Amino acid sequence: MAEEQFAKIAHALFLLANELSLKAFQNVQQARFIAERQAAEAALRVSEERFRAIFEQAGVGVAQVDSATGRFIRVNRKYADIVGRTPEALRATTVFAIAHPDDLPVLRADAAQLAGPDGADLSRELRCVRPDGAIVWVRLTAAVMSAADEGNACYIAVVEDITSAREAAARQEQLEAQLHQAQKLEAIGRLAGGVAHDFNNLLTAILGHAELGLQATGPAGRANPAVVESLTQIERSAQRAAALTRQLLAFSRRQVSQPAAVDPAGLIRAAEPMFRRLLTENIALEVQVPPAVQAVRADEAQLEQVLLNLVLNARDALREGGRLTIRLEDVHLDQPDAREHGDLPPGAYVCLTVCDTGCGMDAATLERIFEPFFTTKELGRGTGLGLATVYGIVKQSGGHIAAQSTPGRGSTFRVWLPAAEAPTPAPAAATVHPPATAGHETILLCEDDETVRFLTAEMLRSAGYRVLLASGGTEAWRIAADLDAPPQLLVTDVIMPDINGRQLADELAVRWPDLRVLYLSGYTADIIAHHGVLDPGVEFLEKPYSRARLLARVREVLDRAPAGAPLPGDAVRASAGGAR
Repeated sequence: MAEEQFAKIAHALFLLANELSLKAFQNVQQARFIAERQAAEAALRVSEERFRAIFEQAGVGVAQVDSATGRFIRVNRKYADIVGRTPEALRATTVFAIAHPDDLPVLRADAAQLAGPDGADLSRELRCVRPDGAIVWVRLTAAVMSAADEGNACYIAVVEDITSAREAAARQEQLEAQLHQAQKLEAIGRLAGGVAHDFNNLLTAILGHAELGLQATGPAGRANPAVVESLTQIERSAQRAAALTRQLLAFSRRQVSQPAAVDPAGLIRAAEPMFRRLLTENIALEVQVPPAVQAVRADEAQLEQVLLNLVLNARDALREGGRLTIRLEDVHLDQPDAREHGDLPPGAYVCLTVCDTGCGMDAATLERIFEPFFTTKELGRGTGLGLATVYGIVKQSGGHIAAQSTPGRGSTFRVWLPAAEAPTPAPAAATVHPPATAGHETILLCEDDETVRFLTAEMLRSAGYRVLLASGGTEAWRIAADLDAPPQLLVTDVIMPDINGRQLADELAVRWPDLRVLYLSGYTADIIAHHGVLDPGVEFLEKPYSRARLLARVREVLDRAPAGAPLPGDAVRASAGGAR
């Protein structure tokens, strides 16, 4: 009995020990689980704090967005700053409410893609609108979240402000377009200048022979009227063609220029009555010229041409009437903007603005307006050289021209010209006596174009001059070497195949220091000029020229003081050739 009772007690104790051991194990496990859970919760808190710090302090905008509605759930400060709002204000709105209207269709399509079952990450550039109306460009990167928030699918949107980068890229693109346009105009200018040079040789022959033909018809009573009329029409056509080539030369910046300090305000006031006569009654002209404006350094006649062409261009754009404004103002460019001022250096300028409220131009037309022969007018209403001429004159004067236009709202042309010291008052005009054109002096004529050479020689011989002919610089030098007495005048083309006219004149001047020189050319070259401005002391006659103009210039050069003698106020003289 005692053993049986002992066994029962032992079994009970064993069961109790097992139960206590199990409870101890469970307590240990529970303690371990609690410790692990507490550690996990602590790690989660650290992770959440770290994520919250990264979220809030990120250098880019970050937001959690409801995929279905586009509602902002969480937004960091950077995102709010980029779009110009507070985080609280954003949480009360949607991504669609702050998007630019033009970008909404694309943004809604992206949101639908993110909300779909196969939602994929995406990245694109789009615009947001700030409360003040300012537009900000952002690069949006969106990724679907793996976990849902409150049962709704969400995505993370990361935005980066790229407004400055977009503006810089746009500026770079515009500068590249301007460079391309300038290079294109320069290439066209070189072509136009070359064509004008060769064309002027042809016109010299046409105009000269027509003039000689008219003289050969004799007195009007004995002349054949039909022949006289034909020769007269040839002469007039040649003169019109000469005017056309002068416009080409203006565009190519190879025309003769005599810059001086010019008062642009006085020029505009003097031309205002003529401008009013050119305009129809339904066009109101407003001239805004302050009492005192700086002078500019330019050729006065060419500056008048710039004004006239801009006014005529505005008039043609105001067919239905409107307002034409001419404005003049002093400006100082401390840091010229290449997009507006081209390659102008910093300094003082005078800005001429011609603005109209006419039909305006689209971007494609605006890009080509300074190209020669480009015109939007119907056939027969213009040569397309008006604005090309303006462009060439402004560039040759060291200035810049820019145009702005909107279809249906008009156009604005702005011309910047370098300021100069005030012009000195012109001396009282002396009594002008008709110059003598005949003479007996010996002239060495050097011209590589055979037609022009023989025509010019005939003109000179008909006035009594003795003419020695040379087809180039080398032949002229050989003729000069055989002469016992020097010629009184060298008349030479500027551009020739062997040596140019300047080199020939310099070589002959070594032997004959008092030899006078008259240069002939279809355009001024850099060997006698710098950008079309004649070097001091250079005598120049532009082709095509008439017999009367040739003889007048020859006599003028022969009658001036010899080289080395004082030249009071007469260092540089030039002529824009052709019949006057």
